[in-house]
Parts: sequence; C-alpha cells; structure tokens
Amino acid sequence: MKALIIGFGSIGKKHFLALKNLGFDISLLSFSACKKDVKETKLYNSWDELSLMEFDLFIIANITTLHLETLKKIDTFVKDKIILVEKPLFEKFIPFQSNKNKIFIAYLLRFNPLIKALKEILQVEKPYFVELSCHSYLPNWRDIDYRENYSAKKELGGGVLLDLSHEIDLAFFLFGKLKLLYSENLKLSELEIDSD
Repeated sequence: MKALIIGFGSIGKKHFLALKNLGFDISLLSFSACKKDVKETKLYNSWDELSLMEFDLFIIANITTLHLETLKKIDTFVKDKIILVEKPLFEKFIPFQSNKNKIFIAYLLRFNPLIKALKEILQVEKPYFVELSCHSYLPNWRDIDYRENYSAKKELGGGVLLDLSHEIDLAFFLFGKLKLLYSENLKLSELEIDSD
C-alpha cells in the first residue's frame, strides 16, 4: 500500500517508523522535514507537487488547527481511501461527515491487548467503581523547549483536554454511553503556557 503522512513532528515520525516496519511505500508532505531525515522516501513540500489519487492511506499528523483543512482537502479529491487523523480530530466541535472515504481517529490504546482483554471481561463483569488517571508533564513530552510545543499553545489546539484525551476515549470504549455530571478545565501549573 502507498501511504502519505502529512506532518512530520513527533507523532508523524512514529507513524513513519511503524509504516516503514510494515513495508508500506511511504511519502511525506512536510514543510519542515529534511531529506536527510527520511532517506529513500518521497518528500513533498507542497500540495501542488503530489497527486492524491495515487495513495491508499493518508495519515494526518500536522498540528490540530490544520486537521479540518487537511481532511477536507483530501476528502474532496479522493474516494474509497483510508484516512487516519491523529487525535484530537479538531480543536473544537466541528460537524464533518464523509460519504466517500473511511475516516478514523488515532485512539490506538483501544487496540492494546490489555484493553481488549478488559473489554471482554466487562462484557460479563460489571464494575462497582472506575477511575481513569493520566500523569504527565509537558516538558518531558518532546525533545524541544516545551514552550515551543504546539501543546502549550491554545490557539494551535494544544491543551490537556485535547492532547491527553485517551482516557476519555477509553471510558466510552469500555463503558458505552456516559453522562457527564461535572467537569473542570483550568491551568494548575507553573508552566509558561496558555493552554489548560
């Protein structure tokens, strides 16, 4: 299969390595990647340089605020393709539907063998209490100054609610439709960021 990865930040690089190990013919659309970083891979720096119809799989791994624009562009020009959008899908609620392509959001923890086994157990056993927790520290996420990371910038779609949304997805995946009783969204750190 021929795959096009759009964006070559930390998650784009992970998708690149995974697809390479699976034997995909990979191309990249990136405005920042260098050819020396992706030897033996077609690197495009502009949409105008490529033909979208030649690809079977698209992975949208650019910054969150560009996901909708990128998805619309691909969905307009191709049909019967697979499009994987890195989470979060968008930085805010935006209705979008495609009748032409199969679109997936990269909530990959659902496929972890332990999560799959837990899902099977929960078909028979009903829990009394559930707590899903995530402990993370933004300066440890990537090998750059955390203040330069898009996750630190609300206007680029960064923030805990969007970036660390696996637990929310797992709650719905494991327990079905849930009712939100209480929510609080705020910044609780000394970090120099404007996102939650």
